[in-house]
Amino acid sequence: MRTINVNRLRSNLLLSVFLVLLSLVVLLIPYSLLIGWNIFSSLLFWFVLVPTISILSSKFYKKMNHRWVAGILGCLTFYLGMVSIIYHHYQTDLFKLMMISLIWSLASIWLLALPYSFRTLSQLTK
Repeated sequence: MRTINVNRLRSNLLLSVFLVLLSLVVLLIPYSLLIGWNIFSSLLFWFVLVPTISILSSKFYKKMNHRWVAGILGCLTFYLGMVSIIYHHYQTDLFKLMMISLIWSLASIWLLALPYSFRTLSQLTK
C-alpha cells in the first residue's frame, strides 16, 4: 500500500484551489437553507464570509508567497459557478451585490497577500 505524502499534497495548487472552492460551497448550502437571503444576510455572506473562508482555506497551500493565488483562483471559480447558476436573475439587486462583492473579495485577498509578497522580495534582494 502506498503512503500519502502530505507535503506533496499541500504543494499541489490545483488541490488547494479545489479545497477553497469546496469550502465555499459547503458554507453556501447550509447558509442558504437555514438563514435565507435578505439584504443583511447577503452582505454578511458575500462581503465577509466569502473572502474570509477563501483566505483561511487557502492556507492549506504550502508555498507561503503563493497562497493568495489559490485563494483568488478558488474564489473566482466559486463566483463563476454562481453566475452560471443564477444568470437569469442578472437584473436583481442581489445579483449586482454579488458582482460588487466579487471585486471586494479578490481585492481583499490580494491586499492581504501584499505583505508576504514584499517580504519575499526583500528576502531576495538581501
